[in-house]
Amino acid sequence: MSNKPSWWPKCPYPKSVFPMKEECYSEIVPNSDTRTALSGMLGREFWNIAAEAVYEQLYNSAELWVVGKITHYPAWEFQGVYLFEQSAVDACKDETYFIGPVIVNEMITGGSLLWPETYHPLSRKDF
Repeated sequence: MSNKPSWWPKCPYPKSVFPMKEECYSEIVPNSDTRTALSGMLGREFWNIAAEAVYEQLYNSAELWVVGKITHYPAWEFQGVYLFEQSAVDACKDETYFIGPVIVNEMITGGSLLWPETYHPLSRKDF
């Protein structure tokens, strides 16, 4: 999968730690029925581990990109929210559009009009 977001979990089974090659599997488990059963059980377990890791990362630290359109500064209209920065950039139609990152489940405090890391992608100006 390309273009994974920065919060995407890393594989907990690196080849450097688990060096067995796929072709060795048949030698270790020669019975095809046992191999199929074992593969299914391991697949379910690994699926559960991966699903939990993705959920935890998404729930706790996912960065999303908000797209807004300046109407009468400092007023703006919400246009959408995207998983990838490039998707947010692509949604901008003119230089009145801006994008900014937000973290899921993170409160923004302070009441400031400044939104760190927000910019106008079509004019390349910071917000």
